[in-house]
Amino acid sequence: MLFTGHVTWDQFFLLLGTGIVDGAILAPACLGFSLQFGITNYVNFAYGEAMTFSAFMAWVFGVEKFHLGFVQYVLVAGLITALGSLLIGALIYTPFYNRRPQLLYLLVLTFATALILAALYVIIWGEAPHVLAYPDGASNTHYIGPFLVTNIELIFIAISVLILAGIYALLKYTTLGKIMRAMSDDRSLATVCGLPINLVSNATWFITGFLGGIAGVVLGLHSYGFDTTLGDGFVYLVFAAVIIGGIGRSLGAVVGALIIGLVFELSSLIVGSALTPVAVFAVLVLIMLFRPEGLLGSTGRSAFSRA
Repeated sequence: MLFTGHVTWDQFFLLLGTGIVDGAILAPACLGFSLQFGITNYVNFAYGEAMTFSAFMAWVFGVEKFHLGFVQYVLVAGLITALGSLLIGALIYTPFYNRRPQLLYLLVLTFATALILAALYVIIWGEAPHVLAYPDGASNTHYIGPFLVTNIELIFIAISVLILAGIYALLKYTTLGKIMRAMSDDRSLATVCGLPINLVSNATWFITGFLGGIAGVVLGLHSYGFDTTLGDGFVYLVFAAVIIGGIGRSLGAVVGALIIGLVFELSSLIVGSALTPVAVFAVLVLIMLFRPEGLLGSTGRSAFSRA
């Protein structure tokens, strides 16, 4: 339905609030993806599969088997996904990287990993939809200023804020975070300086896996039912957000996530809800044309010079 000019303020603020929630859901995944590329040099096409795996872990521990509480199954799913990310990074990706560090080979490797994981999910859990257990009162609505929100949406925002604050503190104030920043700026120089590259790379796989895991559980909750394709479409929004903000830039990933969320919702006022994905990628194309390094710039390694 095309824009007719008869849009009420209630409609506008409803979509604005929903866009902010969408950005909050995207932000942890975008941050994890950006950190992973900036530090390990992987454009990880299997990141969506990590989110899907985490949603299923939340379902297993919260619904099917152990019936854990909301906070418990979110944390357990995130930690299991983090361990899986660490194992795949250490046992599969790193040996390949040591032999063939060119970007093209890494892209093919992560894409193949995504296909294998997707097939395994279908074998294990089938193609039927699954629904996660919501906390009590999750659907209750109330106004915050002009915004109408549900309790579960506030929980999504709170989770995102806590994660972003935690990663900021990690990168800013800890030794591990400072080494991660050094590796992101210049991995070769960090190696020459004797920094523990392998240890920090493994820590990065764990941290980014946890971020993707939390994002996957939140996405599964937000979707009101999910299947083995949960992360497939979502990961392309992550790619778009990271490119818009600046590849390898943590703050850029968060800014890009917020922009994608707002564009996705507010563009429906103009082009209708069916074409909102087109609007998102139209914004991406414009950014790539006029500022190809992203809004906040990009790391030097994002030039793909070794492709």
